[in-house]
Amino acid sequence: MAEGASEVTLELVEQEGVPALELGLPGPIGPQGAKGDQGDQGEQGEVGPQGEQGLQGPQGIKGDKGDQGEIGPQGPEGIQGPQGDQGIQGPTGTGEAGDQGPIGPQGPQGEVGPQGPQGAQGPKGDTGDTGAQGPQGLKGDKGDTGNTGATGPKGDKGDTGNTGATGATGTNTRNPNVTAIVSNAQPTFNTDTCDALSITALATAITSMTANKSGAPTNFQRLLVRIKDDGNARAIAWGADFEAAGVALPTTTVAGKRMTIGLLYDTVTSKWGCVAVNVDF
Repeated sequence: MAEGASEVTLELVEQEGVPALELGLPGPIGPQGAKGDQGDQGEQGEVGPQGEQGLQGPQGIKGDKGDQGEIGPQGPEGIQGPQGDQGIQGPTGTGEAGDQGPIGPQGPQGEVGPQGPQGAQGPKGDTGDTGAQGPQGLKGDKGDTGNTGATGPKGDKGDTGNTGATGATGTNTRNPNVTAIVSNAQPTFNTDTCDALSITALATAITSMTANKSGAPTNFQRLLVRIKDDGNARAIAWGADFEAAGVALPTTTVAGKRMTIGLLYDTVTSKWGCVAVNVDF
C-alpha cells in the first residue's frame, strides 16, 4: 500500500430476505490517484466515553531545577505546641558581662527568725584601767573591845634598894579599897587600887572577868570578889588571868545567895589563883 493510502474494508451485510452477493477474488490494486482536494471538515462527533487509564509509564529523566518562586505570604500563626523537654545546658560562654540592670524595689521585710543558740564565750579581754578612787565611806560603828593580849615575859629583877628607916609603930586602921558594881557582863576594875570587887545585883551572865581588868599585881597580893545575883542564877566566865589554886573557880552563882571568892596572885604563873569559895547558908 502506498504511503498515505487508507486501508478500505468492505463489509457485506446480509439483510433478511435478500440473498447475499457472491463476490469474486479482488483484483490487483491500481495505482494511487492524485490527491483530491480536502473536503470540508465534518462536525465533531460526540466525545466518546473515557477509556480505562493506561498503565503508568516509566518515570522520565529529572529535569533541571527551575528558578525559585517568590516567597508566598506568611500563613497565620499556628497554635503553640506543648513545651518540649529542657535541653542539656550548653557550655558557659566567655563573652563580656553586660551592664548591670537597675536595682529592683526592695521586697517586704520577712518575719524575724527564731533566735539562734548562744555562741561560745569569747576570750577574756584585757584588764581595763583602774577607775578613780571613790569617796571615803562613812565611819563605821566602834567595834567590840578585843580580848586582853597575853602577859609579856617577866622582866629582870631590879637591884635591891637601900633599906629605909624604920617608921614609927602605928595602929592597924587601913580600910580596904572596894570597887562596887551593880551588874556588868565584863566588870571593870584595877588591882592596883582595888582590894575587893563587890557585885551587888548581877542581872546578866559574866562573859569575862579578865577583859576589863587592869593593874600590875605583886606576888601574894590578895583580891576578894563578892557576887550576889538578882535572884536568878547567872553564869561566870573568868578568862585567861584566873586559875584554880587548890579550889575550883565557881562557874555560876547560887540564886539569891552571896558568894565570896578569895584570890592570891602568883608571879610564877602570872595568874590569880582561887584559894577559897564561900556561899551564904
